[in-house]
Amino acid sequence: MKEQSMRKLLRDLAEFCREGSFRSMDVLLHQPDFLRWILEDVQFRHGVSEWLGSWSESGYHTMEADLESVLRMPATMIRPGVIPVLQKLAQLRKALGGADWPGELRKLLLAMFGERELDENRGEVEAAKSIDEALTEAESGTARELRLAGWVEPVLPGDFLPALELQQSHGLLTNDSLNLAAARRLGLKNVASADPQFDRIPGLSLYRPEDVG
Repeated sequence: MKEQSMRKLLRDLAEFCREGSFRSMDVLLHQPDFLRWILEDVQFRHGVSEWLGSWSESGYHTMEADLESVLRMPATMIRPGVIPVLQKLAQLRKALGGADWPGELRKLLLAMFGERELDENRGEVEAAKSIDEALTEAESGTARELRLAGWVEPVLPGDFLPALELQQSHGLLTNDSLNLAAARRLGLKNVASADPQFDRIPGLSLYRPEDVG
């Protein structure tokens, strides 16, 4: 893998983490090393070509949807071999959006490339150099410039009813209730806001502007 290929992988990961769209998933899943890794991880035994065929067929149903929406679709709409990969993608997206994203990125890259034997004739030494640089960038903050630090989570149709209930029970503004509904869907328990209303919501930790110093 050339250095530019490693950087493209990082950018494709970043875009997927931000968007979670079918297009960003499709681009990432056409990265050969990433696809090889994820198929091995979910123990898909029928080969890359067969999986890509299943993915293409499922794409007719999923191309207008984001990852979370696809995972809620009836199983009959998605080819069986595709579902475990989508579930793994959801886990990965959540992990790379968390506070320990550099550590999660390190684990991913080492899982993908770290155990491979180096072969100078195939350029593997240069690949190893790129991986080392990518890991260093993740820890130094350069990867944040690639926006791997997190993503802007969209409000999904399924968030509206929980948001309305939160608005009625806690007196939140509309935007605040939608943000909280999306946060709960993602399993998040920490909120940064100047609105003191959040402080009265059970199970939620509020961080105010004055807490940042």
